[in-house]
Amino acid sequence: MSVPGNPTPQPSPPRFLRLDTREGKIDVGTNGRTFGRNAAENVISVAAVRVPSTGVFSSSSLVEPGSADGPRRIFYKPENTLIKPQLPPLAAGDGGQLLLKPDLAAANRVKTTLPAGTLNPFEGTSAAAPHVAGLAALILSYRPNLTPAQVREILIASALRIEDQSKPWNEVSGYGIPMADDSLKLAGSLQFGPKLAIKELGNTLATFRLNEDRSVSDWPVSVKANAIENGTVLSTDGSVTQVYSSGQMDTIRPRGSDVIRMASDIGFLFKGNGAAEVEAQVYNGFGIPIPDPKPLQDVVAGAGDMSKNAYFFLKRNGTVELWALSETDRQRPQPVNNFHLVGALQTGNVVDLRSMIGSLPRAMLRRDGTVVTVDRNGTPRDTMTYGGRTMTARPSGVRDIVAIATGYAHVLALGRDGKVTAWGANHVHQSDVPSTLTDVVSIAAAGNMSYALTRGGQTVSWGGTN
Repeated sequence: MSVPGNPTPQPSPPRFLRLDTREGKIDVGTNGRTFGRNAAENVISVAAVRVPSTGVFSSSSLVEPGSADGPRRIFYKPENTLIKPQLPPLAAGDGGQLLLKPDLAAANRVKTTLPAGTLNPFEGTSAAAPHVAGLAALILSYRPNLTPAQVREILIASALRIEDQSKPWNEVSGYGIPMADDSLKLAGSLQFGPKLAIKELGNTLATFRLNEDRSVSDWPVSVKANAIENGTVLSTDGSVTQVYSSGQMDTIRPRGSDVIRMASDIGFLFKGNGAAEVEAQVYNGFGIPIPDPKPLQDVVAGAGDMSKNAYFFLKRNGTVELWALSETDRQRPQPVNNFHLVGALQTGNVVDLRSMIGSLPRAMLRRDGTVVTVDRNGTPRDTMTYGGRTMTARPSGVRDIVAIATGYAHVLALGRDGKVTAWGANHVHQSDVPSTLTDVVSIAAAGNMSYALTRGGQTVSWGGTN
């Protein structure tokens, strides 16, 4: 570039010119028409899908021709510096940052209460985006303490796949159309077992495995939210896989796609319709019979101690029930039919529950962001005993919690502020949270180990194996 008044050419920073055309052309198929604020990294971009005459979306629903497609590549940070200055801009399609836009899809051409012809019908992505915003608000009304990343995970995990279903995300419909009923089914617990963690990659979420050497490696399957418990994984294809400390993976058998949660320590799986199903192979059992699940209804999670005859089940309405078998029943061959309700616990509105072993309580996360622990009889109490070891008392003021995890004898609690609190056994410092640990997005516990994953992708672990 030549600057007037200066005889020598002056270097100029690269700039990018975006050319676009729309008249007479459809937007879908343009390989990246989404731009502007819709393409921002932390924004949920929504494609438009016309509501079918039946009023029910299906996998055959199609994105409207006028809905902008993706993906979108951005080149500058907010402070106007190049994202990848070391690369020639646009070299071989590289440079900048690739964003998978749109994220989701939602209803277009919907009726409103306005006079006909005045945003009635309401059309375009302008109509689709408020539907997703309303669904996010519905999720938050059920779980007010969820983080934006957790809400987005629920929306994606509940999405009905449309258009190109050969891959989780496609350039015209994103991850699909989020379903309200499935979203609320998934809005219970968002924690993942000790071998796994969630990492944010731009505007997407990827699942990673925590190795025995505390490193992180790619997890090879797409997993369902709420469906990773103690190294047992429920994949989106409905199969159940057991992960061992060596990294070996054994697939147990195909399951129905409507299974949303597992309690591998008591051998139960929970379906989206609230039915409970026993999978004996998920838990070794050591000869202890697993109860017949037929009496259980409207259940979304479970925890307990099979050897001590205590089973806790979380109902969709937030209540927790204690079920039991008599000692005589426990000696009978399967199936055991005298599986009975002891009673509902006075624990308030619960959204997640976790087991610990022996005489330790179960940890439960309430909807209001507080944590309560109960003994095997269902009585709330804060004291914990295990092998005569000294227990760290629960710190006062533990509130605004979004997730919990439990090891053999300790509890981790993740606050909305990204900080972790721990209490219980501490003989190998599993409850000594590093003072510098902040901005945590996922926690897990295994045995006497504690794990945390930060928003920046760092895996932090503490504790030991003794």
